[in-house]
Amino acid sequence: MHPWFYALVAYELPHSGMLVRPETMLGWPFWLVAWVDLLTGYLAAMLLGLLAVRQRSYRALVKQILLMPFYCLSISAAAYRALWQFATARFKWEKTEHGLAKGFAL
Repeated sequence: MHPWFYALVAYELPHSGMLVRPETMLGWPFWLVAWVDLLTGYLAAMLLGLLAVRQRSYRALVKQILLMPFYCLSISAAAYRALWQFATARFKWEKTEHGLAKGFAL
């Protein structure tokens, strides 16, 4: 859902100059809830990632936690693409070819 949030931000920001003014289309209660929701969701996911990394002693992955919002956006893009393909080309299937790497055996 958060790609829609960013689309609304792109719409509202040029019209009002800020996001929490009552005279905007959606008003400040909507934006307050939306921002709190977005930030707490990201922070909760990042905190869980940090806890998992620390528990398993994968210290090299700590920097990757900061990229989680971009990962969430890419997942959303993939989901919207899948919905579009389901609606327009229901029987098309983009398969991932496995076993192409040389020298890797299970």
